Amino acid sequence: LLSVSESGGEVDTLTIIDSTQRATGVTNHRWPSALPDGRGVVFGVFNGVFAEMRIAVATPDKKIKMLAAMGTQPQVTAAGQLMWVNPEGALVAASFVARCLVVTAAPRTLVGDVACDATTQAAFYSITNSGNLAYLQGSLVRPLVRVDRNGAERVLLDSLYAPTGLRFSPDGNRVAMETQAGRRLRIWVYDLQRGTNTPLTFDGQARYPAWHPTQDRVLFSLLAPGLPGRRLYEVQANGSGAPSVVRDG
Repeated sequence: LLSVSESGGEVDTLTIIDSTQRATGVTNHRWPSALPDGRGVVFGVFNGVFAEMRIAVATPDKKIKMLAAMGTQPQVTAAGQLMWVNPEGALVAASFVARCLVVTAAPRTLVGDVACDATTQAAFYSITNSGNLAYLQGSLVRPLVRVDRNGAERVLLDSLYAPTGLRFSPDGNRVAMETQAGRRLRIWVYDLQRGTNTPLTFDGQARYPAWHPTQDRVLFSLLAPGLPGRRLYEVQANGSGAPSVVRDG
C-alpha cells in the first residue's frame, strides 16, 4: 500500500509484503480504508483465495497487525465498528478500539449475500458516516450456465463456489475453469457432451487455466505448498496423471 498527500507530492510506502507472507501466497495488500482518527489504515491481505482473505491494520509507524477477522473490504465507522464481508458473503460488524487496534467483541451479521468478486475480492457495499448502508445483493455460490445465441439459458452445474477463469477447449466441447473448494483454488474440466466435471488439481492454489492447442492438456499457474512464488504447470485434460512443471518462476 502507498500513501500520498491530498495535495500531491511524494508517494510514501505504507506496507511491505515480507518473505513470510509471500511464502503463504500473499501477493498484495488491497482495499485500504483509513481509521476515523486518521491514525491507521485497515486493509485486506490478498492471496487469491476468497476464503483466506485476512483483515489487517497498518499504523502510522508502518507496523502491521493482523486482526482476528477473515474476509474482505474492511471499514471502521465513526461509531467504532469494524465492518467487513466474511468468506460466506455476509456483511458483519464488531466493536473495534482504534487506540489499541483490537476487536473487542464477536462479529454480528448485518446482512447476508453481499455481492463479491472472487477474483479481485471486492465486496460491493458502502456505509455513510450517519450509518446508512447500501449494498449489492449476490452470492459466491453460483451455477454454471450456458446461453445460446437466442438467449435461452441452460444450467450445467449447480452450487459452484466462486467459479471464474472459464476457457473453452479449441473444439468447444469442454470448459476449463477454476473454483474454490476446501480453501483451495482448483482447476476443473466440464465436458459439455457427457455432463461430467473432472478435477485436475488437488494441492496448492491453481489459477488461470488455458488449453494446449492439442486439447489433451491444460496449462495453469500453481502456488505449490512449501515453494515460493507461482510456477507454470500442465496436466492431462482427462484428469489422469499428476501436474508437471513447465516453467519455474
